[in-house]
Amino acid sequence: MSTNGLTGSIPPELAKLSALEGMFLMRNNLTGSIPPELGNLSNLETLWLFQNELRGTIPAELGNLSALEDLSLGDNQLTGAIPPELGKLSSLESLGARNNNLSGPIPAELGQLTSLLRLSLRENNLSGRLPPELGGLVNLEDFTVHNNPDLVGLMPRTMLNLPLGYLDISDTWICPHLDDEFQEWLDGIPRAYGLECPPTLTERFALADFYAAAGGHSWSSRRGWDTDAAVGNWHGVTVNRRDTLVRRLALPDNGLRGSLAGALGNLRKLETLDIADNNLTGGIPVAVTSMDALDTIRISGNEGMEGPLPFRMTDMTGLKALYYADTGMCASPSTTFQAWFDGLDQADGAICNNPEAVSLSLPIVYLTQAIQRPAGDVPLLSGREALLRAFLVSDHANAFFEPEVVATLTRDGEEVHRVVMRAEDDRLSTAPDEGVLGTSYNAVIPAEHIVTGTELVVVADPEKTVPRAAGSLTRFPEVGTMPLNVIDVPPFELTVVPVLNAANPDTSIFAWTDSIADDSPQVGLFRYSFPFSEFSATTRESYVTSLDLTDEDNTWPLVLELELVYQADEATGYWYGVADSEDGYVRGIARLNGWVSFGKPWDTELAHEVGHTLDLKHAPCGGALGVEPDFPYPNGSIGMWGYDFRDSSVVSPNSRRDIMGYCYEKGWLSDYYYEKVIRVREKKEGGGARPPLPGAGPESQMLVLWGGVFGDELRIEPVLSMFTTAKLPEQPGPYRLEGITDEGRTEFSLSFTPGEDKYGNKYFFFTIPIEEDWEGSLDRIVLTGPEGEVTVDDSDPRSISVFTDPSTGRIRSILRDWDGPLVAAMGATDEFEVVTTRGIRQAVTLRR
Repeated sequence: MSTNGLTGSIPPELAKLSALEGMFLMRNNLTGSIPPELGNLSNLETLWLFQNELRGTIPAELGNLSALEDLSLGDNQLTGAIPPELGKLSSLESLGARNNNLSGPIPAELGQLTSLLRLSLRENNLSGRLPPELGGLVNLEDFTVHNNPDLVGLMPRTMLNLPLGYLDISDTWICPHLDDEFQEWLDGIPRAYGLECPPTLTERFALADFYAAAGGHSWSSRRGWDTDAAVGNWHGVTVNRRDTLVRRLALPDNGLRGSLAGALGNLRKLETLDIADNNLTGGIPVAVTSMDALDTIRISGNEGMEGPLPFRMTDMTGLKALYYADTGMCASPSTTFQAWFDGLDQADGAICNNPEAVSLSLPIVYLTQAIQRPAGDVPLLSGREALLRAFLVSDHANAFFEPEVVATLTRDGEEVHRVVMRAEDDRLSTAPDEGVLGTSYNAVIPAEHIVTGTELVVVADPEKTVPRAAGSLTRFPEVGTMPLNVIDVPPFELTVVPVLNAANPDTSIFAWTDSIADDSPQVGLFRYSFPFSEFSATTRESYVTSLDLTDEDNTWPLVLELELVYQADEATGYWYGVADSEDGYVRGIARLNGWVSFGKPWDTELAHEVGHTLDLKHAPCGGALGVEPDFPYPNGSIGMWGYDFRDSSVVSPNSRRDIMGYCYEKGWLSDYYYEKVIRVREKKEGGGARPPLPGAGPESQMLVLWGGVFGDELRIEPVLSMFTTAKLPEQPGPYRLEGITDEGRTEFSLSFTPGEDKYGNKYFFFTIPIEEDWEGSLDRIVLTGPEGEVTVDDSDPRSISVFTDPSTGRIRSILRDWDGPLVAAMGATDEFEVVTTRGIRQAVTLRR
């Protein structure tokens, strides 16, 4: 009942519809409040009330909707607080309440919504800090609180757990942390807005977090702290007069108790940190190691502090004095750490003890080109570089050694490549952690060595620098060599086709399409996450259509138009048509296991839609329809750890989703689909990238038969002819095309199985030789299938005009029912050959 001009209030009696699964009342003129009785609809999965004039508060009773997956209340006039009871909606995937008058803090209970993918609270009057419990939203892809000016404070560090693809904190006073770890996380969010904060404000928030974590209310002296006073007037804080940024924080023997907040890492100009002789516990946060200006740390006399000093302190090249005596902390005895430690002007504190003997093993060793399982059984592609990861572990948590790991590649018994690897840390891991690149020994193996017949041996600590316990296993494999599982795949050819609407061409796409190349960022996600070795990407001349591409119904015939042009070009490889519009949304589409796809100028959509042409259905994420029933991972996860050669980063199955779902802001390809693409291409292409042309023979004038099923409606597109080779059905099926004469004789009959797109719509495109007698005899073309029957004959009023560039022989435009001057999108009309066809008789008339 959406977009129906409904007025009045929502009847509470709707709550009696106990079997109701969806309530769609959006885009109306409904007034009044949301009936709390709706909370009794135990089977309700979708509640869309957005774009009305609803007032009042959000009923707490909505928290009883245990089956609810999508709650959208945006663009109303709702007031009051967000009820914490919404945190009980364990199945909720989308929560939207933008553009209301909601006030108060964001409830910590929302952090319990572990299924949540999207949270939009923008344009309200919310206040306070973001609750750290938001770190529990382990599947959250989209988070926006834009234009809530009373939201304040540092982003919780717990948000580092979130797999965000979209973040908007603009027009708030929420500030991101400035340390390296947090900034690296932000850099991994494809679309992030509002990340700039005044440095003085960030420091004020950081000191407030430090005060709270260190038990500020029990300090001996806390003048100015937890007030609106200038930071320079706070006890123990010294600021620079010019920039008013903190240079010194001195709170010795001041009753500090609790932990040392990582927020201190935001004091980027801090030179002296003196918090000695207090009752702090825990260790030094890694965020502190990002403080480049820090030259003195006094932390001695905090007996409750413990653990090794962070190895990343070796990056603090400006540090001159470090005092940590009379604590439980110690400095690593490793060669690297001690070299840095000895370079300090002053240092006072204990050195960690190393174990007398360590049991070493190599539980996981593999090569990865995009994604890999721990067993290393995802095939490697010949001629594509790979990352070797070797995980060396010990049986001691604090074993400070820096052994080398050596990998040797052989072929026919001869060494062809040898690499010596070193770890980024000086402490041996106790278990493999694929999520941290620095915990493994890594080396990029050049493409020329990833070939059939290559074998691998990895040896840990060949110099025996680590005192080993009996039973250590430092060779992989334990005996012999491991043959690499290398396969050949055909070259992949991608052609990007700019598509313009004749009436309203959006030429902004050329900024995206004109720079397409083998290594351009537009194709990077696709190239590096899919199983390709030899890869090429080019751009074709633009194509002009009369179809309004903001109308979703027109993307179906556009795919057919592009298939016609593909056939006329005698093209090879895969096509991706690109369009955009300021007047509406252009929706992507592709024919499953076809050659042509279409979408917007986005790298994610290119990978998604071309993925459909590789016979990949949707992954189950973001409400995608037509999902792969056998997809093995929940929420569209990629399932296994990957590696992105573009930025040398680990790709996490905890935060990245398969590009074939609708959560593709941070998309990659799962191992499941990675291997499927290999199988599909082997069957579809064999040794090349040329589509099969059943029945292909010499080029001649062919009748084009194209159409399919859109929704449940059989369709035949306007008939025409073209000079090309024959393209006949690959296999029979439940559909049939017949050409019938005026005497009832059958001139041709094609049984076929149509292709499908991700929505279940069906397509066919065939070209058959035109017989000489058809001009005077062919009366009608009949398409039959399970949906019924449809016929076109010579009275069909539709026409097709094909514009061809005579210098290249390529089709540049197909216009439907065109009878006017050529539009500006095509340039000069006299440069093109134009053939207009209306009806069967014109289509089968041989050109002599």
